[in-house]
Amino acid sequence: MNPPKRPQPQVATTCRGSVHRPDPIRLRNRKSATSAFRVPNSTVSSLVLSLLLLLLFQTGGRAAAVENPLPFAMGFLVTGDYVAAGVNLTEQDNPVGPDGLSVGTINISGVPADADIVAAYMDYETITYTA
Repeated sequence: MNPPKRPQPQVATTCRGSVHRPDPIRLRNRKSATSAFRVPNSTVSSLVLSLLLLLLFQTGGRAAAVENPLPFAMGFLVTGDYVAAGVNLTEQDNPVGPDGLSVGTINISGVPADADIVAAYMDYETITYTA
């Protein structure tokens, strides 16, 4: 007993050449190009579960322990602007007086008249020459 023969594809001719029409049976069995890249639902579920478990059981990083850490001292939340000024106490700008000290004046400008002054700091540095 011979299996039934498939119908031959139909050929349509045009003035430019022949056009091949695909077999309707082949169209039903052909997979789409995107179906080759589909991942089964069980694989996606296991991947999501693995990622959630990794996030849940991760270990946090910790800073190294220090014997004498610097304490937090006076913090201000400044919601506006700030002004900085300074003076240079070199012998050229402010010569040394009879008592052996240089004296300078710090002039501060640019502060609005209605400003609320939150804090004022004075930082200084000394340089001494030793032989």
